[in-house]
Amino acid sequence: MPTLATGPVELARQRGGDRKRLADKLSPYVILPPPTAAAVRQVAVVLSVLGCLGAAACQQPAALRVALYPYVPDSRGLFQELEAAFEASHPGVNLELVETSRDPISGELTPLSRSYYSGGLLSAEADVYEIDSVLLADMVDAGKLTALGSVTDRFIKGALAASTVDGSIWAIPHWVCGNFLYYEADDHAIREAATWEALLEVLGDDTGGLLIDLSTATLGEWYVTALAAGGAGREEILRDLTTATLDEGAVSLLAETLDSCPAGSCRSDAYHGRVGYYARRFARREARAYVGYSEMSHFALTEIAAECGPADACLSAESIAVRALPPASGGAAAVGWVDGLAVAADLPRERQRLAREFISFLTSWDGYRLVLDPEWPAAPRYLLPAVRFSSDELAAMGPLYPAFFGAYQERIFLTGDGIDDELRAKGQLLDCALPSEPGDEPAPDCS
Repeated sequence: MPTLATGPVELARQRGGDRKRLADKLSPYVILPPPTAAAVRQVAVVLSVLGCLGAAACQQPAALRVALYPYVPDSRGLFQELEAAFEASHPGVNLELVETSRDPISGELTPLSRSYYSGGLLSAEADVYEIDSVLLADMVDAGKLTALGSVTDRFIKGALAASTVDGSIWAIPHWVCGNFLYYEADDHAIREAATWEALLEVLGDDTGGLLIDLSTATLGEWYVTALAAGGAGREEILRDLTTATLDEGAVSLLAETLDSCPAGSCRSDAYHGRVGYYARRFARREARAYVGYSEMSHFALTEIAAECGPADACLSAESIAVRALPPASGGAAAVGWVDGLAVAADLPRERQRLAREFISFLTSWDGYRLVLDPEWPAAPRYLLPAVRFSSDELAAMGPLYPAFFGAYQERIFLTGDGIDDELRAKGQLLDCALPSEPGDEPAPDCS
């Protein structure tokens, strides 16, 4: 693993190991009674004597507004760490997190954590945007971004192509994500299951066998995941998304998967809203296996470390294993997603320079190390860098990283105009096709 001298991470930790110190720089102004005219004249004289008036030292800090992807573990704490490090290496710069967007019709401010995919990101005003690749073409079409020119491809295969629209690169890949199968390391039957059908056979009709989030909000993603598992390629999936019908094989695969779920769990919108809920239940051995993103392991490990007692029979951190989801047919690929960093259109030259430097920092070893190597006793966030690092480098951030990247393999990345809307439309159809949880009312859009 590379060793670093006093870089921005070290500077940040030296100046603020205790996060409470960050509050010291959040209020740079002191509220005083209105000054008298004499006081104003005295201040002006002092400043002129010091030669400060009009000098760079007397100017307001240069602000850089960034809208980061909101759905990561401890998103605000993550930003504060990045903020401290970047500002330490860029004196006079004030990094500002954009957490809301204004509804273009009502004018109301809405948290990006609620509206990111429903127009919030398109309405947000920032200098740097972190964009899920399913929204990238829409951001380009809206004129929100600046093309980045030539970029060296040092990323996971396909990630840079997923950040390209009409032949131009519009975002620098930051994170990749996709679903993984979690299980207990000594469960050889799950580890060796070669197909999705074989996995379901191993789990049987055990309603405590599998935890998987098939709530309404996830169904568009799960539909294309099932299509890919059945052997569909990228172009075939994109064509299917433009139709108003569902693939019977994909629906059947997901319906059969529900048979291994704990009753009342896997189709629950309420549980979907409890971030990390399924991972925590898996940590408590409430299911034999769990399907989720890599960062969900953060919540499982936090549960084990902070909440599990000797009488709880929880998994140990060392006993958690991960693998790729098995295909439903031979040669099938899995679906992946890319979050990329983009520069806003029409920025002044100096702010555009700062924006590019911030993106370079986030996608450097130093920037990733800050995010992925938390201070004890926090669990690793287990986000997956889009940049290719060695297994040894990533293992230093958390012992599961080599397994995650070994399981990530080559993924199908879906991009294009209106992809997010098409995924939502398929999700609504699938919501009606899959059985609802006992006691739940059918989806309102089902005829």
